[in-house]
Amino acid sequence: MTPTDPGHAGDLPIGADRASARSPVTREASAAAAAAHAPFRRYVMGPRDADRRYLKLRGGGSFVDNLPAEQGAELMRGLWADARRIGDDELAAMLRLVDWRPRIAAAWLIGLDRRTRFREALRELLLASELAYAGEGYAFALTRFAEPRDAAILVAFLERHLPTGLAYGQGYVLDSLVHLDTLLGTNHAARILDPAGPWWRPGLAADDPNGFGDRIARVSALVEETAPKAGRGDDKPIGAPGLGRDRRSAGCPAAFGSCHVRGR
Repeated sequence: MTPTDPGHAGDLPIGADRASARSPVTREASAAAAAAHAPFRRYVMGPRDADRRYLKLRGGGSFVDNLPAEQGAELMRGLWADARRIGDDELAAMLRLVDWRPRIAAAWLIGLDRRTRFREALRELLLASELAYAGEGYAFALTRFAEPRDAAILVAFLERHLPTGLAYGQGYVLDSLVHLDTLLGTNHAARILDPAGPWWRPGLAADDPNGFGDRIARVSALVEETAPKAGRGDDKPIGAPGLGRDRRSAGCPAAFGSCHVRGR
């Protein structure tokens, strides 16, 4: 992944950048960016700003599967509630923002509710790899969709970006592909996981290559454990194929076509 994000930025207001604190020239632009982000702040930060939800969605030591059990469950319940609440127009707007934080949050909400109409938009964003970390959210959503064409998108990403020698997000995408292989009964990841093969990069694996897919499997299990019920005597999670969704999410706004995200 080729990141253009300035870095962690965890202590900054959503939509702000570090330069704004130093240069008056950038303050007006930073204020405008913060205003554009403001309608989506809850979805990015969580119920409380101190929650910094986005940090728990991007992998690493604070990733959702590393949280204490009750904290992880609370995080997921909040995500599920927001996934049912948010409209497609809001999700499309979040994906247009040039900031990995609203993009990763939007992708998780799309994935939880299995809004497959965003598949093409996520494919384009993942393959473009404009921002660090955001691709991890796109990969999560595609894993939730869990169809052969979603695996094909993950494979296309790895084939395009592994040869660059950079490891930004590629391990996470490979984790997602291994888990999707398990769900689909396929074996797309085998040639990439082979340390003797041309695709292998040492930086991909923190542990034994056989451990790939484990963290995505743990997150997927937590997703299913915390999923709300449909509320109509149906015990499938909200967002499972065939179930209705919030009326504000019944279809993509006309301005966005088939949920393609323009204006990036």
